[in-house]
Amino acid sequence: MIRWIKNYIGTASAKDIKRIQKEHPDIFILDVRVLLDGSGNSPKVIREKIDEGLKALQSGKKIVVVCDQGVSRSNSIAAGIISSFERISFDEALKIVYKETKETEIKIEVIESVREAVEGKKTEKTSSFVRLAITGANGFIGKRLVQKLRENSKIDFFPITRNDLDLMKDKILLDIFIKENQINTLLHLANPKNYTSNSSLGETLTMLKNVLDVCSTNNVYLIYPSGWVIFSGYKGEELSVDENFAPKPKDTYSYTKFLAEQLVTHWYSDIQYCILRICPVYGEGSDKPKFIWNFIEYASENKDIGVHRYKNGFPKLELIYVDDVCEAIIKVIEKKPKGVINIGSGKAVYVKEVAEKIIKLMNSKSKIYYIDVDDITSSITLDISKAKKILGWEPKIKIEEGLKKIIESIKSKKN
Repeated sequence: MIRWIKNYIGTASAKDIKRIQKEHPDIFILDVRVLLDGSGNSPKVIREKIDEGLKALQSGKKIVVVCDQGVSRSNSIAAGIISSFERISFDEALKIVYKETKETEIKIEVIESVREAVEGKKTEKTSSFVRLAITGANGFIGKRLVQKLRENSKIDFFPITRNDLDLMKDKILLDIFIKENQINTLLHLANPKNYTSNSSLGETLTMLKNVLDVCSTNNVYLIYPSGWVIFSGYKGEELSVDENFAPKPKDTYSYTKFLAEQLVTHWYSDIQYCILRICPVYGEGSDKPKFIWNFIEYASENKDIGVHRYKNGFPKLELIYVDDVCEAIIKVIEKKPKGVINIGSGKAVYVKEVAEKIIKLMNSKSKIYYIDVDDITSSITLDISKAKKILGWEPKIKIEEGLKKIIESIKSKKN
């Protein structure tokens, strides 16, 4: 089956060669299976294949470029031929190929080899200024971070939303975006909408793998937000964990974050990265953690608030206000540290205390009652010594102030 890109060029799988020759005897078959389906292709050999295709076009023939699966090599070479034949940039030609074939699995390393053969090896541009791309820029942290970055003239930033790029399949467009905007730093905040389901595990890793491919190819510094959940499998004890503490995930979401960290740290040896392990984030603009918003709703209606009581006592949770997280991220963007850094408030609070503070702040008549849970809870606090030392950062907003901000925001919206 031929996928026509232009009226003069298409691509196909090598298994269709005989059928194409039978049905279209005048078509020139350009077989590029000799090329590697990955990195390492010689620009000279690629150029020879492109020139072979151009020669066929100049003789008045239509051409079909074929490789084993009709994916990476064929479509990349087709883009090179279109670029040369129409005298347009390689990226413009690549966009045409992507639009017409809708092929999402073209390998970035093959594209890069063909780009070099067409346009020559480009000198890497360095800038003293940060040029930052933010995926998931419409999310809770993303929106607040964008607000803060508007106040920081040292950082040129480029928000990317789901409407701009689908990171599950638009790897090629992300690569072009990074090149066109000379991005040197990427903050990957994007997640699947339902990030706790089994399907989200695969989606999360696919999105991250696409981002890693592009960062590796373009020498882009990656900032990836992980979370305290990778330690959520520890039960029955209060733990303060540093960056070297052994992870122990327990459910789909925590395993997703754990595997994502492994992908970043072990898949690519050439990527410069910083993984931020962040405790639960709260603030205006998000309904998470859910219990805070449930408590506020009950308190506003003077309803009694139920708090879980486990076999080993009341649960404790470390919480950090969104503005503190954004300040930490900005420090990372500016300083570009390497490795893993914990970002938290440094102090766990009883969920029961959160309920008490909300009742007090809202002058509510709500009472607290206890719901016994036949299980053992954990209490994980992130040791943020490294963040204080390397970033010169520490959280500023205490839980009372953060809760007050949320409550005042809700009241102002009602008024």
